[in-house]
Amino acid sequence: MPRTSARVPVPRDVWVMVAAAFVIAVGFGLVSPVLPQLATSFGVGATAASVIVSAFALARLTLAPAAGSLVDRLGERPVYVTGLLLVAASSAACAFAPDYWTLLAVRGLGGIGSTMFTISASGLIVRLAPPDARGRVSGLYASSFLLGSITGPVLGGLLAGFGLRVPFLAYAAALVVAAAVVHLLLGRGGTARTTARARRRRCCSPRRWGSPRTGPPSARTSPTGGRPSASAWRSCRSSSRPHSAPAPRRRASRSRSSPSARPRRSPSRDA
Repeated sequence: MPRTSARVPVPRDVWVMVAAAFVIAVGFGLVSPVLPQLATSFGVGATAASVIVSAFALARLTLAPAAGSLVDRLGERPVYVTGLLLVAASSAACAFAPDYWTLLAVRGLGGIGSTMFTISASGLIVRLAPPDARGRVSGLYASSFLLGSITGPVLGGLLAGFGLRVPFLAYAAALVVAAAVVHLLLGRGGTARTTARARRRRCCSPRRWGSPRTGPPSARTSPTGGRPSASAWRSCRSSSRPHSAPAPRRRASRSRSSPSARPRRSPSRDA
């Protein structure tokens, strides 16, 4: 009966992204029920209120390629944090918008920040997830976002009782918290080290391959027994170790006391 490989643990940085996705989704759900009502409070009709919602999506669609190029130049984490702070500033400006056109402009600005952190999050999830756990990581990330999307509108309806502008302030505060969490915790957990350790445990565990003290499995081991050959054992151990730059070679210096190190004297012409 073939033995199954060990389950790869989810890195700490992935859990940071999952928590941030939940907070972002909750905040977005806070403003969803009250945004059309806030737009109609400026004396516009239902069509103009719908344009407020479409402006956010239009800004995301238009600037998605530019956001991808920005991620390639600056990296995922700076663009992610900047996008979150931009949407937070846009949401706070919505709470203090004096008229319809100001609300439309700041919602478009929020769409720019939204596409920045959305594309950055996609790149981060792919880069941080171990190859053998990418499906599980994608499921965790999507589940946290959907759970926040379910919880947010309920909380937004409750906050709307205190005023139509209160959910926007709560959304801005949630985004600031998410940006702080990602900035302070992401990249501090040693993702590469965790992935290498998991790969080493999966490939070179003593249960499957033999103990390092006893060496690789013998050549007499049957291929059908679930224990590969000695050459595969050595290649797995070498591939699971982190790559490091080779140490510079030092030239062997001869000792001064050695006869070969002493300079040879040329024979005298007088002799």
